[in-house]
Amino acid sequence: MKRVRHLSEEALNTLASQIGESFWDYPYADGEGGLKALIPSRQAMDEYMSSFVVAGMESGTLYCTDGGEGYILLTSSDGEHPGLKSILKMAKTMKHALGGWKQLSTFLKTANAGGEPLEKIMKKQKKPYVKVEMLIVTKEYQGQGYMRRLMGFAYAVAAKKNASVILDTDAKGKCDRYLHLGMKLERTRTAAGFPIYDLIREASDIPKKNTVLQADDPLHPLAVVGTNSWGSAAYGKVLRGSSVDESVIRQTVDTALQANLLIFDTAQDYGLGEGQKMIGRLCPEQALISSKFTPGKSYTPGQVRRSFEKDLQDFGRDFVDIYWLHLPNQIEENLSEMIALYKEGKVRNIGVSNFSLEECRTAKAILDRKNIPLYGVQNHYSLLAREWEKNGLTDWCRENGVQFWAWAVLEEGTLVPPKKNEKLSVMKLIFRNKRRKLAPLYRKMQEIGKVHGLTAAQVAMAFCSSKGLVPICGCRKPYQAQELAQAVSVTLSADEIRQLEQIADSLDIRILGADMFRFAVK
Repeated sequence: MKRVRHLSEEALNTLASQIGESFWDYPYADGEGGLKALIPSRQAMDEYMSSFVVAGMESGTLYCTDGGEGYILLTSSDGEHPGLKSILKMAKTMKHALGGWKQLSTFLKTANAGGEPLEKIMKKQKKPYVKVEMLIVTKEYQGQGYMRRLMGFAYAVAAKKNASVILDTDAKGKCDRYLHLGMKLERTRTAAGFPIYDLIREASDIPKKNTVLQADDPLHPLAVVGTNSWGSAAYGKVLRGSSVDESVIRQTVDTALQANLLIFDTAQDYGLGEGQKMIGRLCPEQALISSKFTPGKSYTPGQVRRSFEKDLQDFGRDFVDIYWLHLPNQIEENLSEMIALYKEGKVRNIGVSNFSLEECRTAKAILDRKNIPLYGVQNHYSLLAREWEKNGLTDWCRENGVQFWAWAVLEEGTLVPPKKNEKLSVMKLIFRNKRRKLAPLYRKMQEIGKVHGLTAAQVAMAFCSSKGLVPICGCRKPYQAQELAQAVSVTLSADEIRQLEQIADSLDIRILGADMFRFAVK
């Protein structure tokens, strides 16, 4: 991150226009109108935003990512805000944009008519704060994790000041994105008859060391440790081509936790039932558990609770951090049982897995009726399987503050370039011919990897995390946990992502398929 002190006229106009567009063309829900309702024209909106950016540059409160992919303007209670000269200049520009001083006065009164902003309340209470006045990710970089990085910077600044982070926004969709990144909704007020959402992250919720976001807010990870390959020696040899001793997996758990990979994802069938028991034996209290209920095609009342109680016995715990409905069978009946467990405090978050877009909407509507957020969607996604992106599911998740976890991002090892004399798992044997056809993609992955100090496999992981998706990667050995943590610390450029996608699309090779478990859905 770097402070922005100057922008060319062209760059300023482009940035102001993009900020203005994010308000003017935003798809507000019924009953919402946002800032657009108070500004007479799109040109006036751009002028208003331009004055905002200039004030941020002059006061040293405007920052951007190193490559200019995103911008954030931060003010604070300890004096970091535009000075009088900048404020007067901004007021003059706003007066011109709105059509006169009277219109500016009306604008300011209307904007605050629904109650005092949080910063005024906190000033009266003498509580320190850092306010996100503006956050924008430029068009070509949206959906690649830059909003997360910008908010991470705001948290880091606040941590140094022992201050809370506050912001307000004018749409539920925007509010949900901030909730997804660790903010909490404090209240909803009105301006010009439309809702304004005031959000806060209390100073006590922001760790003083704020180096990696998933360490600060474990339930918003950059990556997740998969345990599908944990199990008996025979299971490991068949599935992965080799077995790993439990003592090695214990070291892997320690390595993952040290790297701030805190969530371990499992299910009852992983390792033929042994995977969950290993989590109970090997994972300390600080580890978070993500588990699943896999429904069959018929429903029996109480089936979720019975399965869940077995999970708790395996884990040696009295609750699960995230509980997923693993298939979209009898959605309402199964979710109703999960909701009961949630209300009892035994399930802390509810997600769905292997759901289509319409099925996700159905699940969210069921949870919404009980005022329970849909935590996440866990589906297959990789460089070779991007259907959920193409059909709008990943965008829907972003718009609704729902995480998208991607499983099998390495396509069961198929996206790992072949090595001489390697031990082949069953999956690699099955897809041996397809791996030969992937040579052009392997070369591009290796080329991009050299730029970032990553292996080709790590590029496949970084491809997902660079889009704001959460890769779940199996880790049996310590180095695999280290490589996963390193991979998701890298953000690929838009051009690198485009090159990878172009080659993958040209090869048109299908491995697992995005919706491979549809056969198990009634």
